[in-house]
Amino acid sequence: MNDEVRTVNTQKVSKWKWPVLHVRVDLANAFDGKAEICEEIHGSIWRLLDPRIDTVLELDILSVALPYQRRGIAGKMLEKRKSPELLKDFHIQGFVCQASSIANQMLLRKRGHQEIKDVPFSRFVDENGVQLIKPRDQTRSVKLFWKPYCP
Repeated sequence: MNDEVRTVNTQKVSKWKWPVLHVRVDLANAFDGKAEICEEIHGSIWRLLDPRIDTVLELDILSVALPYQRRGIAGKMLEKRKSPELLKDFHIQGFVCQASSIANQMLLRKRGHQEIKDVPFSRFVDENGVQLIKPRDQTRSVKLFWKPYCP
């Protein structure tokens, strides 16, 4: 959402001696594109998987705060979902995860996940044809990944 934030003005506040940043967020447009992408991803999961698959563990968002990135934290979070008790108790047959950043997409591929859907950000534009979602990295799409659970 940070990419949709526009600065209106900046001013000094004498009492605190810190600049105050006033921003305006185009919430309607910011969420339209993201909601459509999520809807498309979620709506396609069962059509894309083998019909014999009926129970999956889905990870929607995997995020690590900037100061803590590149320390293996996301990988450790991915491993936590493989709790044998959880997988057995709920008869989980595999993992589904959507990745909206290059880092997550690379991590999932490295961990053996298969890309099963790609939804380009360029498909989501406003009435003037301006792309609604503009990532800060080189990401061009949200990708849906699948990895079967093999006990």
